[in-house]
Amino acid sequence: MALNIQPSPYNPRLKVIPATELKNKTGAVLDWTDKTNTDLVVESRGKPKAVIISYEGYERVQQLREEEARRQKLNEWEKLSEKIRARNPDMTEAKTHSIAQEFRDEALNAVVETRKKKYG
Repeated sequence: MALNIQPSPYNPRLKVIPATELKNKTGAVLDWTDKTNTDLVVESRGKPKAVIISYEGYERVQQLREEEARRQKLNEWEKLSEKIRARNPDMTEAKTHSIAQEFRDEALNAVVETRKKKYG
């Protein structure tokens, strides 16, 4: 079964498929995506609406998102440490980090408790 997959005008590494083609040949499209490990842009009326990626690709994206979230949290923690240090110039760096870590841990625990109450 031939698929109407075309090169993407947005990115040469991507391929494009019309939404109607996806609707009519979902199984074949999923097999193609899994086999080729190529991201596939789904277009509706000539505009990109979604992207189909292999599960392996999805796992990589999730890992990158988690790494970015950790980097952002570390950056926030460092900024908090700098604020504490600026307000307490006589405090050692180790003590500053310790206080910042306590604040971070308290905030994380509050989020966990809120989620437990909300989701059980």
